[in-house]
Order: sequence, then structure tokens, then C-alpha cells
Amino acid sequence: MQIKKQIYKSIDEGMKSITENIGSHDNVIVVSYADWCPFCRSFLKVVEENKARLKHELAFENISDESNPLWEKHKIKVVPTLIAFSKWEPVGRMDGVLGVGLGEEDLLKFDKALGKTKLRC
Repeated sequence: MQIKKQIYKSIDEGMKSITENIGSHDNVIVVSYADWCPFCRSFLKVVEENKARLKHELAFENISDESNPLWEKHKIKVVPTLIAFSKWEPVGRMDGVLGVGLGEEDLLKFDKALGKTKLRC
């Protein structure tokens, strides 16, 4: 899987693109990131290195522009952030830690936990 980096100008554009890229998968992990964030750049490498180990489909949301409405739509305060969707309803999330981000253990834990009702990490 090649990480597809796109900047979405609107919620509709972002969700349309994610929907088209994911298809009919029931459980999807959306990785929200910003190009300017060093923790995001590191985390995207972690995702790339671990993609074969993940059980769930991934989608990527580049929200580099701080005025992007997806920040507010998904209530993102820190990037990277993982949001789990089941049948396009959010069922859980894992927010990056300010000054730390997310790591391999976080990604694998989140992937493993997806499928449980109202996942909360």
C-alpha cells in the first residue's frame, strides 16, 4: 500500500475521497496528519513499516492547513490522530500526545482493539 497524501479543502471532499478509496470495508482506520508535524512524519513511516501487520483498512487525511474544516469536524486537537469508523460511523479514536505523537505500539493496539464496541483508547 502506498500512502496517498492528499489535502482536502472541505469535509465533503475529504469524506468523498476516503469513501472512494476505501470502498465497502466495514472497519476503517483514518489517519489524520499534517505535513508540518515532525511527529506525523515519523508516524507515517511507522504506518508504512507495519501496514502488512494491520487487520483493518487505512485511509489518510492530510489536514496540513490549520483552517481545514476537518480539524473541527473530527474535533482534532493534536496530530497524528487515529479515528476508527465502522460502516462510516466513528466508533473510537486515539489522539496523539502533544510533544510525543503516536508510535508503533499505539497503532498496533488500536488496530487490535478495532471491532470492539465503542473503542476508546
